Amino acid sequence: MHRGGTGLVARRSVGAAAHTSAGTAIGVVLALVVAAGVLIGGPNPSVAAADVVGPGLAYVPGVPSRIADTRLGLRSQRLTDRQVRVDLGEWLAADVDSVLVSLTVVGSRGWAVATPAGAPAPGTSHVNLADPGAASGLAVVRVSDARAIDVHTSGPAVREVIVDLLGTFVAAEAPRAGRLVGLGPHRLIDTRDSGVVPAGGVLGVSLPAGVPSDAVALAVNITVIPHGPSGYVTAMAGGAPVPDTSLLNVGGTGRIRATAAIVPASGDGIALYTTVAADLIVDVSGYFTGPSAEASADGRFVPFDPGVRRVDTRYSDAGWVRAGSTLEVGTGADGGMFFGTVTMVDTTEAGYVTLHAAGSPRPLASTANANGPLEVVSNSAIVAMSERGIAVFSSHGTHVVVDQYGVFTGARALTSGTAVSSSGAMPADTTGRCDTIAEGVPPLEGADEARTVVRIGTSVDGRAIRAEYHGPPEPSQVVLIVGQVHGNECAPLLFVDAVRRHRWRDVGVWLVPTLNPDGYAALSRYNAAGVDLNKDGGTMSQPETRALMRFTAMVAPAMTVHVHSPNGQVAWYGSGRYVANAPQRSGAGLTGPLAARIADATGLSFTGAGERVSSTAWFLWQGQRSVLAGHEALLVELYAVSAHEVPGARPRPPTRSIAAVRDHCRAIVSLIEGSFA
Repeated sequence: MHRGGTGLVARRSVGAAAHTSAGTAIGVVLALVVAAGVLIGGPNPSVAAADVVGPGLAYVPGVPSRIADTRLGLRSQRLTDRQVRVDLGEWLAADVDSVLVSLTVVGSRGWAVATPAGAPAPGTSHVNLADPGAASGLAVVRVSDARAIDVHTSGPAVREVIVDLLGTFVAAEAPRAGRLVGLGPHRLIDTRDSGVVPAGGVLGVSLPAGVPSDAVALAVNITVIPHGPSGYVTAMAGGAPVPDTSLLNVGGTGRIRATAAIVPASGDGIALYTTVAADLIVDVSGYFTGPSAEASADGRFVPFDPGVRRVDTRYSDAGWVRAGSTLEVGTGADGGMFFGTVTMVDTTEAGYVTLHAAGSPRPLASTANANGPLEVVSNSAIVAMSERGIAVFSSHGTHVVVDQYGVFTGARALTSGTAVSSSGAMPADTTGRCDTIAEGVPPLEGADEARTVVRIGTSVDGRAIRAEYHGPPEPSQVVLIVGQVHGNECAPLLFVDAVRRHRWRDVGVWLVPTLNPDGYAALSRYNAAGVDLNKDGGTMSQPETRALMRFTAMVAPAMTVHVHSPNGQVAWYGSGRYVANAPQRSGAGLTGPLAARIADATGLSFTGAGERVSSTAWFLWQGQRSVLAGHEALLVELYAVSAHEVPGARPRPPTRSIAAVRDHCRAIVSLIEGSFA
């Protein structure tokens, strides 16, 4: 039994050893990748100085058709190992100016961009391939006088090129049909909330509210989360046959991919077909008018010839886009909506980017998804512009490249006037904190019940990290409780309140209300450096992490309780490897039985956790074991109490009332003290 007053016992210090920063490591990898010729676009990374625009065009949807496939020698001529010519003469009417195509590349790595036949590669890209397999991208390409286009690639590593024709654009001064009308970007359907679409299944998606029944197409973004081996997804008008084309290729279970698409529509909406069991997500940004619309010059497409690289943070003053930040990008020429490509380069972890009008609220939608660190992922986008251009929000650290290929005419979106920092980044969430957006959630400030309050460290932005001692001056055991690590998890504030209100008789508790005061202030999962502290237990790269490790070594707690939300579960962490629901076999002699009792008392799901070994990340509890041998930890993951809580969690976990979660917290606190009786 440990008896050490309030537990301030000298242990070996933490944080003296030098750590390689994430930025340094990523910079080294980026240099290697660029040297290998993997990344994106042609030889000139600079941003173009001027826009060269074409005429205003109306969209004419077609029956999706495969027009070129180098694997079969179908209507394609390989001019060099970096250039493929596609003859479109037999497919196009005389008045066609540009074509809408889905461009697929197959190989080990590289990029591709399409141009009018005979035009040089413009130093931009339509699609990027970072891993062996296939990748697709949407492109609008002007056709040459010879009615052909060229596909330029990065080299022999891009072995095959496939081109599917989806529609055409024709010159028009004030058309009725074929004009883009922007919608407030929003999610039409997310089958994570309704059920997986089986392999060979068709998912119908109704027209959005307010869209006329004769609309000829929808501008959407399709995200696929596969639950099986590789396959593809395509789209068509509601009620139409499945076309012999693909929009998106997927590479196996859990590998999320997304593509922009202009999908033909009918009165029944649109439909998606998948060859692999998958969750499908559809976000909409606009629709193309039908013949009943009024004649107007607004909504016509104006192509850039050639495309323009608007930003490449690898070479610009904007620099690295950190997790939870937004980069504003100017879009030059007049117009109401942007068409182009966004590429994430050298991602820090799995996550997503969302494009929207700069200065406007960020929608609940995503543009492109990364599945892990050091990825290169691109996708096209059709989004509204403001006078400030577009904004790129990133949920994770990444470099960002934005290429623009044109605009749709019309008025620009209004801005909210939100200021952007000189670095181009601003906090992702500026609406408040958990205690100000969720009625009934107590603030973290205030520790009147505490016997002692000490400052254990300082956050990236200079905020104090404090620990409060609750309990007797001579406790039988000391427990460390970390109340909040992710600033957008609100239910842990109820747990902090329960710890403060409980009368600790025998057990002493050191409570860290929040390890992430910067994230708490910004309603962000990440700290001010864009790091998920819960995954920083191995490198201990952040001052907040090092503060916890030092404090763990000092107080030598019998166990640590880590509090999270929103999934409603309780788990033990101890020595040994993972053995599901068998804590006695994994060395968690204290936290295993305690987790089981908590599950019985509260209904939280009981999930044994054991040791988790990763080459890229340790959790905080694993870092604690490196400074306190044999240390055990308990995960308490409460149910969400607010719709604003962890907004990216999918499927959406159930939200419980403040009263119900508060009752869970009280019961758990009592069981923690009772475990030492």
